[in-house]
Amino acid sequence: MPNYSVSMGTLNGMILKMYQVLEPYDTLTRANDNVSGVLNQVKDILARFETMKSQEIMVVDNYGRAHSAAIATS
Repeated sequence: MPNYSVSMGTLNGMILKMYQVLEPYDTLTRANDNVSGVLNQVKDILARFETMKSQEIMVVDNYGRAHSAAIATS
C-alpha cells in the first residue's frame, strides 16, 4: 500500500495534507500557500504600525517601506 498515506481518501492522508497547509513551526517564510506564511505577513504589517508616530500620516516609499510623516499644509 504505497499510496496509503498520500491519498486524500484516507484519514492519514487528510492529516498530512492539513499539516502541510498549516505548517505550524514555519516562522521564517512569508508564503501565501500555508497558514503560517500568511500569519507571518500579518505580523509584519502589525509591526509596522508600532513604529508609526502619533498624529502623523503613514506614507509608503518607492521600496514599499512604510514610514510616518508630519502633515504639512501650505
